[in-house]
Amino acid sequence: LAPKLTALTSFAKVECLSDSAEKHGLCSKTTFLEEEEEDMTVMIYGVQFVLEQQEGQRWLLFASEPITFQLQKQTAGPNNNNMYLEAMETNYQGVLQLAYIPT
Repeated sequence: LAPKLTALTSFAKVECLSDSAEKHGLCSKTTFLEEEEEDMTVMIYGVQFVLEQQEGQRWLLFASEPITFQLQKQTAGPNNNNMYLEAMETNYQGVLQLAYIPT
């Protein structure tokens, strides 16, 4: 089963929890831009993430085992400028914990 996080609104960005998380191998991020279109794909791997929705709501996501997420921005079609977050592992056996960060 591949976990898929679907917010009531689309995500604005996904980041590693901190710079130290990247330095210690807890998270890594790669961005791919399509040359002919404005579509963008972000691949993020690790166990500690910060998710942000378009309205500014922020969430911490902790994974018990490393996981790869794909955040894809689509600028064409009826849902233009929406970003979707999807896990790339099809048989993920770990636990995901999600916590709201109050503003």
